[in-house]
Amino acid sequence: TLIESILFGTVKGVYTGAVEKDGILAQADGGTVFLDEINSMPLASQAKLLRVLEERRIMKLGSNKEVPIDIRVISSTNEDPVDAVRNQHMREDLLYRLSVVPIVIPPLRERKEDLPELIDYFIKKYNDRFDKHILGVDDAVMTCFYEFSWPGNVRQLKTCIESAMNFAEDGNYICLKDLPVYVFEDNDTPENRYRR
Repeated sequence: TLIESILFGTVKGVYTGAVEKDGILAQADGGTVFLDEINSMPLASQAKLLRVLEERRIMKLGSNKEVPIDIRVISSTNEDPVDAVRNQHMREDLLYRLSVVPIVIPPLRERKEDLPELIDYFIKKYNDRFDKHILGVDDAVMTCFYEFSWPGNVRQLKTCIESAMNFAEDGNYICLKDLPVYVFEDNDTPENRYRR
């Protein structure tokens, strides 16, 4: 019910505490909405989303009135979409409806040549946020980053840089001592085990 109220909106009183509110799909009318990790959405909610995409009409929870909607949807999954269908994490018909222009972004462990640019981006971001002047990462950290498997993908790199920025000395480079401990563990870390 929560995900559906967020997507489709609610009418006042449909459940305790519910107020009249547009969902994110109605708010995106005339524009684009990004649905991250759509394979984590319950299958029943995926069916309702599919109906909205097919009919281009939306109905708030607790309402019996449909309104037209014109949206473009960009979605992502955190697993191969075919595997998501096979594992019953995603409806096959929704996959076909959303796969108009599929884009495959390999995990970070398969595109480590992107590390320098991503590291620079995150350091600039957190320099601004923390009002610091970190210059980059030293050679030992870069070597460590290239050797690490990044089971949490780019989000893990982002968090790693944010964590290190809290410990790095202002005006210097991020050093090994500034990094979170999981970067030094083997591939059988908690971050890796949860993906099995």
